[in-house]
Amino acid sequence: MGPQKVKSDSLRERAEELVKQLPSTGSSLAAHNDLLQVVHELHVHQIELELQNDELQRAHKDLEQSREDYMRLYHEAPVGYVVLDQSGITRKVNKTFTEMLGGDPRSMSGTPFADFLVPEDRPIFRARLKAFYKNPTNKQIDVRLSRFDNAFHVTLRAIVDDDSHSPDRHNELLVTVTDINERYEYQVALEEKRRELEEILSSISDGFIALDTELNVQYFNNAAEQLLGAKREEVLNLNLFDAFPAARGSEFEVQYRHALKTQEVKHFETFFNAAGFNDWYEVAAYPYNDGLSVFFRIITERKEMERSLDESRRALSLYNNIATIFLTSKREQIFNDVLDLLLETFSSALGYVGYINSDGDLVCPTMTSHIWEKCRIPDKNIIFPRESWGGLWGRSLSEKKSLIANENLKAPMGHLRLDNAMAVPIINQNKVIGQFVLANKEEGYTKQDLALLEKAANQTASILQTLLDKIEQQKLQDRLDRVNRELHKVESLNRMAGAIAHNYNNLLTIVIAGVEMAIENLPEDDQRARRSLNYALDAANKGGDIGSMLLMYLGQSKGKEVITDLMQLSKDILNTFDNKKNGAVRVVFNPPENSPVICVDPQHIEKILSNLLTNAAESQKTDQDPVNLSIYSASPGSIRANHIFPMDWKPLNEGYACIEVRDKGCGIAPGNIEKLFDPYYSEKFTGRGMGLAIVQGIVQIYNGVITVNSKENHGSTFRVYLPTFTEYDS
Repeated sequence: MGPQKVKSDSLRERAEELVKQLPSTGSSLAAHNDLLQVVHELHVHQIELELQNDELQRAHKDLEQSREDYMRLYHEAPVGYVVLDQSGITRKVNKTFTEMLGGDPRSMSGTPFADFLVPEDRPIFRARLKAFYKNPTNKQIDVRLSRFDNAFHVTLRAIVDDDSHSPDRHNELLVTVTDINERYEYQVALEEKRRELEEILSSISDGFIALDTELNVQYFNNAAEQLLGAKREEVLNLNLFDAFPAARGSEFEVQYRHALKTQEVKHFETFFNAAGFNDWYEVAAYPYNDGLSVFFRIITERKEMERSLDESRRALSLYNNIATIFLTSKREQIFNDVLDLLLETFSSALGYVGYINSDGDLVCPTMTSHIWEKCRIPDKNIIFPRESWGGLWGRSLSEKKSLIANENLKAPMGHLRLDNAMAVPIINQNKVIGQFVLANKEEGYTKQDLALLEKAANQTASILQTLLDKIEQQKLQDRLDRVNRELHKVESLNRMAGAIAHNYNNLLTIVIAGVEMAIENLPEDDQRARRSLNYALDAANKGGDIGSMLLMYLGQSKGKEVITDLMQLSKDILNTFDNKKNGAVRVVFNPPENSPVICVDPQHIEKILSNLLTNAAESQKTDQDPVNLSIYSASPGSIRANHIFPMDWKPLNEGYACIEVRDKGCGIAPGNIEKLFDPYYSEKFTGRGMGLAIVQGIVQIYNGVITVNSKENHGSTFRVYLPTFTEYDS
């Protein structure tokens, strides 16, 4: 039994009790009726209350369901919801916005909304917040949110809640955050495609015009500018036939309007002859919802070729024959065979086929013997320098034009008479590489002849260029072979010089030993003979020094190598050098913090330092200028200079010790630096000898290298790099 039923029964029982307690008077019947009426009304009212209660309960359930639906819609909405106050502080966010940023909604509350943006967009948001807050209708802000250092684009839209009955929510800003990153990427991609399409339309050889439904020009590409002789800015937004009034009423206008009306693609060809125009045009008009796309090209040449199919066949046949000659004839016969073909094809008596050599001169290997015999010029040559170019053929080359003349040709004294002639340059990549010249055709040359020869020249250009490249490659190969032969000779001479020096030193050793023994065996009183033998011994020792220097120059004098501290060795050598020079040269020594260790013959280092310091001292402008000597370690990658000797040096060690000698002297002329290490070369009167040549030879013994930096009147810097010694080397 339901609660409503129980309640109704209770009221009924109370009503019955009241009826029983009423006195039984005459008026009892009336009172009873009144009581029954009251009970009835109470019962009705009770039912009304019960019904109202049911309605309230249903409304409460519906409200709860609506609230749940609202919250589900609020949190599961495809857009983010954010509640901001007037200062732009975040008060509440939905689940979608939280997932956008991958954060905690509790930590987002109380955070300035600008903090969720990339730094570059925060000033934009703050600058627009006040106006956005004041009147958000039809306004939006496009900004980028930052998530894990990755930015994505969103659109912000909002309304202001001015409900005065909700003081906690007064003047709050409800912001919708819509992820437009994909749309933005689509827009970027679309813009990129639009740009690519515009580049394509600008680069194609066909003219392209975009027209709206009123035939106003919306786009005009580069080819259209060239083909129609009008600038883009002059015709944009103009009616096409206002921009080109001569074409009004022409086949162009008829076909364009018909294409717009029927929405059918129109392909047509038409000849247009007006001021500035005299060509055949091939046109394709493609209608679309907003207008018409027009592609066109000039086909005058094609129409002329169609009208002269026989000439086209001749051109193709001529090209095939020329190509066959280039592919099958011997190189020295190619130009003569091509000339014979051209003379026969064009019924000409004279002509030549020439090419431009690497010096820019015209070379004519086809000057036939019978022409030489008839031409009464004493100094005949098949090479014509550029400064001698003249006449029809010279203008054709200089102006890169095909020229024809059937009269008024004047040949210089002694040359063959010319009745008519045509000259066509052979051009490859806008560069003249050769020429066809024909002369003395009985009936004269026509425009068709010139066009045919031009086609042959254009088609021959790439083949001729390939041949010229091969000729140049052969020349370079010949030069390289000569250089290699010279290098082999030098190498052989070096080996022979080394062998001679070794034998020379061996013979001198025997001579020196013999002289020394003779001196020892001389009587004490024979001073004259002793003096002569001492002279001979001194000369033999000097001869031995020359042999040793030659071996050092050749890099064949290894010597006795020891592991040594380069800084200490340099100090000892420097002291000896100063004593020899009596202090005439002031050397500033810059020792390193950590001296490199090398494995060398100390005498070699002495010769290197002595020669470099002497060379630097002799180049100084005054005795007051010091020569700087530095020692330090260097890596292979740091060894760089404009001039390296030997030039083919390759590093084989992980570390190198550097001996640097720097002066502020007269410097070396750029053209003379390469000669520095040649034996007996010097720019000074003094010092003519083997000094720097020996330095290079010693450096080569240890697979080292020398670099030179110098500027005239600003001094020179010589750096000698020698491999450092490590325990692994032992």
